[in-house]
Amino acid sequence: MASALRKKLEQFENLNSQNNRPLPPLPNKIPKSTRNSNQNKINDDKDDKNDKAEPAFKKINKVAARLKAFENDKNTVSESILSKIKPIKRTVNKTIDTSLTSLPSNNEKSMNQQSSSPIRSPVSQSSIRSPVSIESDLLKYKGHHRDDSLSKSTSDYQSEASQLRLSDNEHSVASTGMTSPIESSSMEKEELEILKKEYETMRLRQSQETDTKIHQLKNELERLKFDHKMELEKVRKELKDQEIQNEERLRIQQEEQINQIIRDNDIEKNKLMKELESIKILKEEVENNLIESKQHSNQEKLLISQEHEREMEKLKDDHSKQMNNILKDPKSVIIEMRVQQKESEKKLRSKIEEYEVALQAWYQYQLDAESRIKESETLLSNILIEKEDLETKKEDLEIKLDQSQQEITNLKRQNGTTNKLIAKFQQETEKVMKDLKQKLDAKDQQLKSKDKTDGNSELIIKNLQEELNKANEELSSLQINLTSTEMKYKETKERCEDLNSQVNQLERQINQSKRQLDQAKDEYEETIHDLTIQNEKLIQESSEYSKQIQVMNNAAVKFDSMETEYEELNSKYKKGIIDIRELEIKNKELIKQNDKITIEKERIEDELIKSKEETR
Repeated sequence: MASALRKKLEQFENLNSQNNRPLPPLPNKIPKSTRNSNQNKINDDKDDKNDKAEPAFKKINKVAARLKAFENDKNTVSESILSKIKPIKRTVNKTIDTSLTSLPSNNEKSMNQQSSSPIRSPVSQSSIRSPVSIESDLLKYKGHHRDDSLSKSTSDYQSEASQLRLSDNEHSVASTGMTSPIESSSMEKEELEILKKEYETMRLRQSQETDTKIHQLKNELERLKFDHKMELEKVRKELKDQEIQNEERLRIQQEEQINQIIRDNDIEKNKLMKELESIKILKEEVENNLIESKQHSNQEKLLISQEHEREMEKLKDDHSKQMNNILKDPKSVIIEMRVQQKESEKKLRSKIEEYEVALQAWYQYQLDAESRIKESETLLSNILIEKEDLETKKEDLEIKLDQSQQEITNLKRQNGTTNKLIAKFQQETEKVMKDLKQKLDAKDQQLKSKDKTDGNSELIIKNLQEELNKANEELSSLQINLTSTEMKYKETKERCEDLNSQVNQLERQINQSKRQLDQAKDEYEETIHDLTIQNEKLIQESSEYSKQIQVMNNAAVKFDSMETEYEELNSKYKKGIIDIRELEIKNKELIKQNDKITIEKERIEDELIKSKEETR
């Protein structure tokens, strides 16, 4: 009977030790929660209504807090069981001690039996245990899996052992009556049955509570998944609406920009047409002046020839008169002829001097005109060189634009890869959630199939915590992947900034080229104005000298060549303006693409933030 009691007590203490066993720590820090599950549900419903966009890791912390509350309830139940078991243990220990004190009376009977059978004594002594060894076993049993408050002190057990040894010395015979069963009282049996019933009721209640809480956790997980899906759908709808709005806005902006470009082109066309008309008017004026100068020179030639004929006639008349006078009185005629010859020589010398002065002035003016023409030619050569430089710069800008477009295409490809990574990340999170749900369902089936004991519930909780740890590890790995994607995204962002800086530099260079073209145009107009003034002066002076007419013809030929060169330069200038407009259009397209990239970047950032919240 004592062995049966020992076995029952050992089983009972093992169950208590399992109930008092602490749970392993949770991976995250869990705040304390109230014990009332109904209040927790009400508070959770309020939180769900107020904060629909709460991160996932906070909800997991709430679930962990509920697990902690469940552990606290379990600890209180185990403490109440221990408080009820302590007095029962004490009564059982007292009964065992009283049974041990009643052993000497049985030892006397065993002595008589041993004296009657001396042959069987060695076997019986080897098989029979002394009361001291039994007491030591009891001490070991009482010291194992018990609190210090329930076990007796070592001094009490030593005093009892000394009393037993004295009784053994008095009787001096080994005890053989320990093998006889110890009869237990009916009170102890009733108490044990009551304890068993209470323990079974407590165990059933705990198993029911664990089942209900596991069911609550499953419902919460499903609710979290449903909320998460709803939030994702809302975010997707918002993103679609934003994309539609952005597309409409971009389309409107593109139309406005195209209309503005068309207006600017019309304005520039009108300006160029006005300039061409003014140039044509100047050309017509120059041609008219040349025609007038030719007519005036022809008229002067006729006048000079007529005057020469008149003078020849006068000279002939004078010569005939002089011959008549010579025939009449030759001396007076010779004297008059000599006087007239001297006067004519003086007049001719004065005229020759005047002509020489005029020729020197004309040569100087011709030299000045040639120097001015050379200066205009140098200006034209400089303009052509500047134009070639502008064309080279334009080619460099076009190459840079092509490179920037290639980089933008590469960035778009990288954006597609990031979108694929985000989709993979969402698929992996959904797979993890499905695996967790399947595991929870399997655990529920195992719980239904197996006996619902506290040890099994603890194992289930441990397994759930291990699965949570594994899920956290998977989430950490996914976060590492997210960090890598964020690094790639930062690199793409830096590249976009570099492209923006390059675009700004291109815009500055285009503005500089425009300014240079405007300056060249102004200088060219000034040169044209100076040349027109020079041409007018040449026309005025061509009326005085016949040589000036030839010079003016040469100047007219040069002017015609200058006009052809000007027309070529004007056509090239128009081509340069058209190229600049094309560059502006390409620049605007780059700006639009940059805006699209920024929009996609914001969308990716939002998706990354939401994916982080989902993983948490």
